[in-house]
Amino acid sequence: METMKVETIGKEIIKPSSKTPNNLRTLQLSIYDHFLPPIYTVAFLLYTKNDLISQEHTSHKLKTSLSQTLTKFYPLAGRINGVTVDCTDEGAIFVDARVNNYPLTEFLQCPDFDALQRLLPLDVVDNPYVAAATWPLLHKIADAASISTFIRSWAATARGENDAVKVSPEFVAANFYPPANEAFKLPVDEQAGKRISITKRFVFKASKVEELRTKAASAETVDQPTRVESVTALLWKCFVAAACSKKTTCDHKVLIQLANLRSKIPSLLQESLIDRKSHVLFCGLEYVEL
Repeated sequence: METMKVETIGKEIIKPSSKTPNNLRTLQLSIYDHFLPPIYTVAFLLYTKNDLISQEHTSHKLKTSLSQTLTKFYPLAGRINGVTVDCTDEGAIFVDARVNNYPLTEFLQCPDFDALQRLLPLDVVDNPYVAAATWPLLHKIADAASISTFIRSWAATARGENDAVKVSPEFVAANFYPPANEAFKLPVDEQAGKRISITKRFVFKASKVEELRTKAASAETVDQPTRVESVTALLWKCFVAAACSKKTTCDHKVLIQLANLRSKIPSLLQESLIDRKSHVLFCGLEYVEL
């Protein structure tokens, strides 16, 4: 099969369609937003091509709807300034690229990390840690759930849906946690970006996952484990077994599972709340060698 090639057609800054009101020009970061390092969060949305719609028309609609969406999500068009965000409508980067004749069905059969990397801007591929700190994008105020909220709102705008069905985001993280303070800083991780990591993809058939859930069920602990719990427990068991088979000085291993709490506590945390991990549940599976 031909190697996938990505050609960048253009790169431009998309600004909000309306100016941000003066009373919303400064957004206070929470202490958690300030502590966490900038991370370039990636989401791939893959769709089949519609030959009835030109690429130019699609690009124009995406840019126009993005501009309209940024009016509501105004901090995403701003810039970090110490412990605050200057919501001055400077805009977000929009990169328009084309992929050569590479069938989506074949790509999805066995997607690999290198192929996915080619779909990212070159700056991010070369050094994601530097890109997260230097690109004019905000990586300090949004977690995965927040990004999902933004994409759904952008999609609704692109479809021409009225404001009644669109999300009205809330940027109030500093109301739940202490505001950020320049005096409080975590130690700098000098090894960030230097560690070697390996990414692997495991595919589980639905029938096998159900078998795993049955085996994992226990009246004493969890009588009906979810698919995520069952698969996570299996992977953790294999990880611990592999770690114990090698000589290592580490006798304390912890697995952290992230979970969105917005839907769990709707009376306190709204789905429209835009925040970065301030409302995430950290569930730890701990293993200690005796």
